[in-house]
Amino acid sequence: MDSGDYEKKVREILNDSNALEQLATDPTEKFVKKVRKELSYLKGKGEITDQLYKRFYTHGCISFRFYGLPKIRKPGNPLRPIVSSFNFPTAKIGKFLLVVFSPLIQAQKSYIKNSADFTQVKSS
Repeated sequence: MDSGDYEKKVREILNDSNALEQLATDPTEKFVKKVRKELSYLKGKGEITDQLYKRFYTHGCISFRFYGLPKIRKPGNPLRPIVSSFNFPTAKIGKFLLVVFSPLIQAQKSYIKNSADFTQVKSS
């Protein structure tokens, strides 16, 4: 797929007004301020430690990044839309919550680790 074809397909996805709404401004900075305010509040109330405050405090955040991966086995190679949240204000909190909740989630009877685990459960 050449870059012109890729760009055309990305624009088709982004211009789909049924699926997406175009914003006049980037809400990232406003969101960052809100996260920082909440962190300060929680730290002031003693709900989180200094260490957690510093860990979750956001520096140099960027808004979501959109790109598409071609589905090479489908006719016309449509794009699979990907939205990357790397370095977004909630990324650090999300990673922390994953660590905290993983043992609880994995203890559930309905937990399936991956597709191999799914086939083992299904055939049992």
